[in-house]
Amino acid sequence: MWSGIERDALVRALLATDPQTPTLCEGWQARHLAAHLYLRRHRPWAMGQLSSVAERAADPAAYLDVVAEFAAPVPARSPLALLDRSDAANLAEYVIHHEDLRRGEAAGAGAVAREFPAEMTAAVLAQLRVFSMRMLRGCPVGVVLATPAGISRVVRTGPAPVTIRGTAADLALALAGRLRAAHVRWVGPPRAIEALRHQLH
Repeated sequence: MWSGIERDALVRALLATDPQTPTLCEGWQARHLAAHLYLRRHRPWAMGQLSSVAERAADPAAYLDVVAEFAAPVPARSPLALLDRSDAANLAEYVIHHEDLRRGEAAGAGAVAREFPAEMTAAVLAQLRVFSMRMLRGCPVGVVLATPAGISRVVRTGPAPVTIRGTAADLALALAGRLRAAHVRWVGPPRAIEALRHQLH
């Protein structure tokens, strides 16, 4: 289950980060991200409490508690258990938020790109194909995602196709609109590239 592996890596990154560290999510520090992740995994019906949980996590000791609450397993009998085990529901979310944390302070300039195992890259690309249906709705051009290892996926058919080339993590960031931090190359007709970037901005 790749989402579980990525979640564990995200937990380690959160534990190593000061709660006040800025992330790529505008206006969010690490404490806001930890609060969001905890509520999303364990109490999705209480997302309206994000601000209060994040405020509590401004205290370093309380921040570690919130990260631990996020990391705690979902009980097997919980109605959330099946969703928690789903790569389709969680993998891209965890990859994007992990990069939000890693690249936040320097807007990605100093972050070393992570290389995933081939199977995990394929799993991320498969989820990005579904994710792109929402992000690329109404996009006037075709879109292809391609990795340095030569894996490619057509995520939107259309005229003047544009290829976005980068690691799986960078492709996820690009589709999530974190263009300033996504280390990707855009290949295609200039007007089509401009239209796609405008769509994702």
